[in-house]
Amino acid sequence: MAIDFSWISEGLPIFGFALIFVLVYAILAKTKIFGSKWINAIMGFIFAVIFLSFSHVRDYIVNATVWFTVLMTILFFFLLIIVFVIKEPESFMKPLTIVFIVLLGLILIITLFYSFPSTQAYLPGTSEAGANDFLLRIKHFVLGTKFLNGALLLIIAIIVGFLITR
Repeated sequence: MAIDFSWISEGLPIFGFALIFVLVYAILAKTKIFGSKWINAIMGFIFAVIFLSFSHVRDYIVNATVWFTVLMTILFFFLLIIVFVIKEPESFMKPLTIVFIVLLGLILIITLFYSFPSTQAYLPGTSEAGANDFLLRIKHFVLGTKFLNGALLLIIAIIVGFLITR
């Protein structure tokens, strides 16, 4: 029988508040924009309160955090396999970092579309009522077969070029 952790969802606003506070504080402390730990803490607190005030932004962070955790778990097991299989994993890490950054960007973009109701009209298979015509034309162009075939050829060419020049 699985353990029920659904009670954690009751504290998600608090976890989100803490995450934003710590991230803003760490970025300000690292960049030394203000120079004072107190000002960094106050700015982190202000950003976290603003974050807590808007439910759509909170939903976006919660959705992105869940998928980021899934990505990190998959990456951990993938790196574990690489360490056991490949003799020199350092030569493999640089392309893997680029792939990880691209996947993280895709996760953030996908959660953006699923978190905000105003952007859901631009997802495939959803109602397009009330959406911007220009953005709908972009959606239909990107999801068209010509664009997808060209993108697939470009990806294959990049992979082949990378393997040949290696």
